[in-house]
Amino acid sequence: MNRKALLALTSGVLPHDYPDADVLIGMHYAGFRLLEVPVRMRASAGGNSMHGGIRPVYYVFKMLLSMLLTVLGRRPQDA
Repeated sequence: MNRKALLALTSGVLPHDYPDADVLIGMHYAGFRLLEVPVRMRASAGGNSMHGGIRPVYYVFKMLLSMLLTVLGRRPQDA
């Protein structure tokens, strides 16, 4: 990650819970190149899963709304 990308991500204008999809869309619109890097995930040693109950439904709704607002609010300059 370069300095410009780090400053964009830490400037305080991002939501407090950092929804990932709208951050990626915003970074793309700002001209940053994105690279997907594979990682190895492991099961949690303890604690509660975040994937139970109503939370996944809420997350999907929040992400769809967030992406819609990002796309409508931050159009690329050449569009």
